[in-house]
Amino acid sequence: MRYLQIVVLVCMLAGLTSAKEKEKHRPILFKTESKMIHDACLSVNGQVVVCTDSKSIKAFNVKTQQVLATFDGGHKSKILCLDLSPDSSMVISGGSDSILVLWDFIHHTVLQRITFATGKITSVRFSPSNEYVLFGCSNSRSYLYSIPEHKMVHEFDDQKLDITSVVFNPDGKQLAIASADKTIRIYDTSYFKELALLKGHTDWVRGLRFYNNGQRIISCGDDRKLIQWDVSNLKNIKQTIEQTIGGATLSVDIENVNTKNANLQVSGTQQGRIQINTFWNKFNANVHCPVSKVLFIPLSGQRIQIMAATLGSGILLFDAADMESIDYK
Repeated sequence: MRYLQIVVLVCMLAGLTSAKEKEKHRPILFKTESKMIHDACLSVNGQVVVCTDSKSIKAFNVKTQQVLATFDGGHKSKILCLDLSPDSSMVISGGSDSILVLWDFIHHTVLQRITFATGKITSVRFSPSNEYVLFGCSNSRSYLYSIPEHKMVHEFDDQKLDITSVVFNPDGKQLAIASADKTIRIYDTSYFKELALLKGHTDWVRGLRFYNNGQRIISCGDDRKLIQWDVSNLKNIKQTIEQTIGGATLSVDIENVNTKNANLQVSGTQQGRIQINTFWNKFNANVHCPVSKVLFIPLSGQRIQIMAATLGSGILLFDAADMESIDYK
């Protein structure tokens, strides 16, 4: 009888230890009203994360998870995309209501409402100079808008289907637009000439990012491909293809956009898989719901951390060292 009691006690203690270990390795959850987070972005220094939260926007301190600001009253329906200006003075948000709202980040007030677009606004980015906003819509159109002039500068209409992602290169002299038509198009921002048409994906392209000071692009899509494009010579574009795990890949990020070979990259999939690829290892986690955005927190020493916006589990902060033990529900 005594032996049986000891066995039961040991099992209980083991269970408690296992639960504590599991809790220790769980990602950090930021407190949003909705668990459906369609987009998120970081300040340049990585200290602030801004995310969609249904019809609102929330800004958090990354280190403490404290809410720094809430932006309300700008949209009639859910917000699908946003961006924080490089100088952290403005936030831009686009919604399923076809409205683009420019916010004063310091005072949390609306600066401009941009209402000429049709279709859902699916992706938006500030130019490096803070003067322009590039955004794409489900109507297969993208638009370049001048903030100081309060007007549209150019409409891009070469894509055949929904726009899924738009980006500027670091010096603002080029921009890239990805589409459900399986293509990526690069334009110059002076005369809006199409400089290159990138074909390599066999399904919707979902995310893209310039890196290596604009000499390369990384893209992901529903075909499970991660493609690294060498665009340093637009007359001789080269590509390297990798396969991701867990189905359609919705988002990809590079830890250091100045890195030539993208030795540190992260991707998030429709099925909830998150994978960090490094030069020496791979780190994986499963959140069991679509991962709409993955972002590297700028490195502090040798610690690797990522932010993940999800459609079902909210917005989460992961430490790569703990990811192999994470199966988050």
